[in-house]
Amino acid sequence: MSEDAPRPRGSMAVYAVAFVMMLGAGALLGLAAREFLRESSMLWASIALSASAAVLAVLSVVLPRRS
Repeated sequence: MSEDAPRPRGSMAVYAVAFVMMLGAGALLGLAAREFLRESSMLWASIALSASAAVLAVLSVVLPRRS
């Protein structure tokens, strides 16, 4: 790469954390569906993990990459 070329943006580490959080959200959603009539805390935890993962995914693209 030449020195004048812009550095690529994005952080793979932040994206990887977001991906793992989405997997956790999916697992919690499955548990919430299984116990839907008893308790809704698993559903809310899944929603929180999904929202956090979405924010991290956006940040992984917006934040500049470290060398």
